[in-house]
Amino acid sequence: MLYLEKPPEFEPDLEAVGCLVVCKKKILLLKRPEDDLYPNKWGIPSGKIEADEKPDDAIRRELEEETGIRTDNLDSLGKVYLIFPRLSFVYYVYRHDLDGRRIKIQLSKEHVKWKFVDPDKIEIFDIIADTDRCIELFYQ
Repeated sequence: MLYLEKPPEFEPDLEAVGCLVVCKKKILLLKRPEDDLYPNKWGIPSGKIEADEKPDDAIRRELEEETGIRTDNLDSLGKVYLIFPRLSFVYYVYRHDLDGRRIKIQLSKEHVKWKFVDPDKIEIFDIIADTDRCIELFYQ
């Protein structure tokens, strides 16, 4: 369940980051492998914040690790609070606009496919829980 405000007695297990990578008004989605925590699910580039790491540094690291994108051109969009049966976390959301530039996506072993998707077509993808809500909230 996604919350815009910190729920009472919220005790996060971790903090994570995610990024809306936008090119020509489409959002980059990455597909997880079959043997993953989220098998065959699609999501945005994201990951856990490591100990003593700031969210801004974590999203730059995750973007490079998962897609090969190196950038300092990131907009911080805000944070949400996510609570699932076995995990609760703070999720910092960023945006990176490619401004129509051509780039080569270099997937890590964490993903098997990538695709730029029209935000209105997100619902046809098997999305990681609440990723669609984050896109609705933060994509402008």
